[in-house]
Amino acid sequence: MRKVYDFTENVLIVLYILQRAGIGLTQEQLTGISMDAAELNYIDVALAVDHLKEQQLLSERETPTGIYYLPTIEGRRVMGHFISSIRGSIRERIESYLSENMSKLHLEAELTNDYVPVGDGTYLVVLRAYEKNQLLSEIALFAADMSEANLLTEHWKERAGEVNAAVYKILSREDS
Repeated sequence: MRKVYDFTENVLIVLYILQRAGIGLTQEQLTGISMDAAELNYIDVALAVDHLKEQQLLSERETPTGIYYLPTIEGRRVMGHFISSIRGSIRERIESYLSENMSKLHLEAELTNDYVPVGDGTYLVVLRAYEKNQLLSEIALFAADMSEANLLTEHWKERAGEVNAAVYKILSREDS
């Protein structure tokens, strides 16, 4: 059963997640963490983010992979004063989620994918890897159908490092 928290606690939960993550997070990432660790829904998170932005407790950083939110100095100060207002069980679930998923959160900030229909039932799949907000590689592939496009984007998330290393190795090799 979904737990009902008050608006203030929702706002503090979102601010706590951002502070404890130590990296910028997108609203989608915040929603995923909040749903899993604190049973907040998309609307709870969206309202909390809007409120935190209005109060200048969050800063936005736009990157090629999306808009990332970080707590401001004032946001960190507020969290320091009100951290005890968040139930210990929620804080523990957030800590657990973050420790188990930090590498995935970092990876999401570095990899993007997109696909568009070409017109004959095929799709153009564009896969990008970023490092420190700089485009590292971009690969465009055609997929026979939507399921193949989905498969390529899923495998990109899992194997981008291998793909980039293999391409670099092949292209940098001198033929004898």
